Amino acid sequence: MCSASVFGTNRYEYFKNVGGISHAPTFNRGGSKTTSALSRYTRNVQHLPQVMFKAVKSGYCSGFIGLSAQLNYVLGKADRVIDPGGEFDGEDHVAPTDSQSLASRWADSWKKSAENGKHTLHMVASFPEGTPEGAVECIIRDTCEELLSQGRNRFEYVAAIHTDTDNPHGHIIVNRRNAEGEWFYLARDGEFHYDLFKDTLVRHAQTCGIELNNSSRLSRGLGDYALDSNPKEAMRGLEGSVLDFGSAAYKHQEKGSDSFYVTLQTRFGERTIWGVGLASVLEDSGAQRGDRIRIRHEGKRSVQVPTRDGQTITTHRNDWRIDFAGEEYGSFDRETAPTPTENEQNAADNRHDLIMSEAGRYRRFADFCKGAHIALGVALSAASEALRNGHSVEDLNNFKEDIMSEDINLSEADIARDSDALFSSIEHAREQLGAVWEHLPNIPDTERPAVEERYFNAVGNMDRLLVGERRREFVEKAEGSVYSDEHRHKLARQMPARSLQRLEQYGISRDEFTARTNIEACSYALESYWIERDAIAVAVHWNLDMNTEVGRDDGYKLVGELYSDLIHDLGETETLIHDVGDIEAHYEDDPADVEILHEIRDLAKNDTLTFEESRTLIEGLNEVLGKDGMRDLQNANAEVFQKAGLEIDQREALSIAQSYCEAMSQHGYDMDASEQAIARESQLLDLNEKIAELENERVVGEKAIEEELNERDGYGL
Repeated sequence: MCSASVFGTNRYEYFKNVGGISHAPTFNRGGSKTTSALSRYTRNVQHLPQVMFKAVKSGYCSGFIGLSAQLNYVLGKADRVIDPGGEFDGEDHVAPTDSQSLASRWADSWKKSAENGKHTLHMVASFPEGTPEGAVECIIRDTCEELLSQGRNRFEYVAAIHTDTDNPHGHIIVNRRNAEGEWFYLARDGEFHYDLFKDTLVRHAQTCGIELNNSSRLSRGLGDYALDSNPKEAMRGLEGSVLDFGSAAYKHQEKGSDSFYVTLQTRFGERTIWGVGLASVLEDSGAQRGDRIRIRHEGKRSVQVPTRDGQTITTHRNDWRIDFAGEEYGSFDRETAPTPTENEQNAADNRHDLIMSEAGRYRRFADFCKGAHIALGVALSAASEALRNGHSVEDLNNFKEDIMSEDINLSEADIARDSDALFSSIEHAREQLGAVWEHLPNIPDTERPAVEERYFNAVGNMDRLLVGERRREFVEKAEGSVYSDEHRHKLARQMPARSLQRLEQYGISRDEFTARTNIEACSYALESYWIERDAIAVAVHWNLDMNTEVGRDDGYKLVGELYSDLIHDLGETETLIHDVGDIEAHYEDDPADVEILHEIRDLAKNDTLTFEESRTLIEGLNEVLGKDGMRDLQNANAEVFQKAGLEIDQREALSIAQSYCEAMSQHGYDMDASEQAIARESQLLDLNEKIAELENERVVGEKAIEEELNERDGYGL
């Protein structure tokens, strides 16, 4: 399908394509790398197993010896080897000498790489018990080819299929630096992220007849993560005489939150232990200053915390143990359940609100399915009720009977059949939209804008169906260009003759532009599309190459000048768009600090920073923010960038602040106080966002459902 890139989305950097529906999230059957929310939720009610994919925490190698051992383990135990280079592809194992040879070739290329000690990444994908070995091989091979090789051997890797456990799994080892100097990272907002790999695994698994899902725990009604039973998390113990104890700011930091501490005189000197729940255990033991005790941390145990509406959420609490005078005292020894702390209560209420939001999404999807897809609609409604009543999606069968009438008997097969039918109808609607997109160039200039308006409305409706809500690109009005309501409507009422002449001078169709001004509503998405079409037309007229950075810059500058002149022709005294005005904000921000800021944002997305990268990040922030701004950044002031006139939201600001702390730590500075402040600000931001989200859902939910039902048959225009 033809697509058109939008080089101007300072508000939404991820909104890159407006051609066809390639920019909208899609379900996993359409060949897209992303999976729609609707697909995930329908798979939840079918109880399909979750795809398991992770990066091994200790799976980095820094030299030949470590890589040789890693490859020897992964390839030596293989039942099937996947090697895009062809040397070991299809083998059932690789001999140690061959593993060493491969390790040597990779390690030789690291000599010119940054010395960050992490030259490889070890990832693992696991599959349900009984999955055929051949299917696992195909899924891993196709996923790696699509994401790592990309048809041009972009990143070097080797993979191996293991069947030594009940769950067959694939190991993937990636040489993180490629021949072009690019680094492979797994980052939430980066090119490669966990959901990308999981969704791709799900999609390729389906082609092999293996049904999997990739959905959040919250969407399944699971309020907290499973308890980590790793014994390494437990502290073996610290023994000594009690010197002091009490409550104070964490690690006595100026901005630290209150926490309980115990200071011991040990054989290694004074040691202080901080921890929630430690106070009650020390009180039960009766130990006082001067007494000799031993403190142990036995990991965490699950506890039930009541929410504000009387339900309960499972969370986990530290299990502290104190040995004193021949007796052991523990966090969970009291007969009555410990009173939740303020943080635990807030966290429980926050998770409960998130689950209620998920329940609302199930309800919206269920309302869409009413009538045409009864079984799926009932299952989605039951899932909503299960979550609202404190249960998980696994318990939805207990709520079906309250929703179904007596003459309806639904089975898992009915739900699966309805799901298939729903996505088949969506695929048909997508094909219709694609056909409209392909036909747009053939429509007369005077008629095309009206069709484009309906097309983008349909894309927005499809997006809302698949995601569960309408994204802001399709809701917010055009702003900052001649296509904003203010200027467009004025031009529609009276088009100055001088303006028509300007359009011809810049190579833009007078008929098409005039038809655009008569459009009733112009969204930000449609505005961005029209801006790009104008830039392309100008480039053709002025013989500019839009495939080059210089050509794009010149093209958008000329469009900006044209728009400014058109507005001036209307008698406007304010020039809204100029060389560095709003139209270029659609293309690319152009303040003096933007290049530095862009580099800072890219560095902050990396999982780790080299020593040189950390220095670049620190120097760049100092240059952009100045002395006062850096002080605010260290104090976790999430508005620091906005104060400096930079369009970075609070969430990203805190992420950058965290990367700054890690960079400073590499240079030997103690950043504990800043990290604690960042953690507190992040929690507060989470809470405020969820409160706002719930309020917004309450206000617009009913209206969205009504529109969705009325428009669902109109996606084909």
